[in-house]
Amino acid sequence: MITFKQFLAEGGNAIAGVGPINQENVEATLEVIYSKLIPKLGLTKDDTALLGSTGKKNPHSQSGDIDIAISMSAIMAKNKSLKSMMDILEFVDMKSKGVVKLTKQLKGIGIVTMGFPIENTDGEQENQTVQLDLMLTDNVKFASWMYFSPHQKDSPYKGLYRNSMLSAISHHADREGNDEEWDRYLLHFQKGLGRVKESRKGKKGLLKNAKVVSREVPTKDADQVVKILLGDSFSAKQILTWEQVFKAFKSSSFKWKKYRKEIAVRVVQDIAGKGYPVPEELSSMAGM
Repeated sequence: MITFKQFLAEGGNAIAGVGPINQENVEATLEVIYSKLIPKLGLTKDDTALLGSTGKKNPHSQSGDIDIAISMSAIMAKNKSLKSMMDILEFVDMKSKGVVKLTKQLKGIGIVTMGFPIENTDGEQENQTVQLDLMLTDNVKFASWMYFSPHQKDSPYKGLYRNSMLSAISHHADREGNDEEWDRYLLHFQKGLGRVKESRKGKKGLLKNAKVVSREVPTKDADQVVKILLGDSFSAKQILTWEQVFKAFKSSSFKWKKYRKEIAVRVVQDIAGKGYPVPEELSSMAGM
């Protein structure tokens, strides 16, 4: 099953007939989303968070889609009959059909996706639509930080670079056990950071891939996540870009410095595996 982080990274289209949106048309299209669609859900802009790099690109560039996190708790507060994520997905899907023609529920990752009309500000996208993904979350603030991506003028690296580093660190931070069974932190981009126990023990011997046998309730406090993964001297607002997380990773204050090379190797493999160029400074640290 595809995860939302893979969905964002791969830019997959779940709706037929959609295309990228020109940077010049993003602001006006978002204004329509916030004025016509979001109120239909009983929400305000404060109940949402714009995710990824949409609206943060240089002129004459494009975004493949628009990703917005929406608060499940805010929806449920105004609709007492909604008791589960499936209920909320149905509600969001139904209400969205009053604004757009084509919608689809991605139940496995808690998303309602749709083709949203592009506001043709630049005169080049008449009658075109862009894929809009509404991601259900119980913590808009955490989603805003976790899926943050910088403006192109601030960093040439997408948010997935930073998150690849954070995810790799979670594999080694305070890891205990052996090659057969171990405890470690697991960073889930929607659920937060928590401890898990993983095991390769099977009924007929060791499994090729480890399975999670127990897990603790994760935290969605971004500052706490950063302190666990990087160290007490860092805060979430300091860790928004690849450059910032790599600087922290190299610093003497990095909490898990004894695993630096192993972490660097994992990040190189992850970024290269997604088809993106690997920063030279990272490759050098990984010895690759």
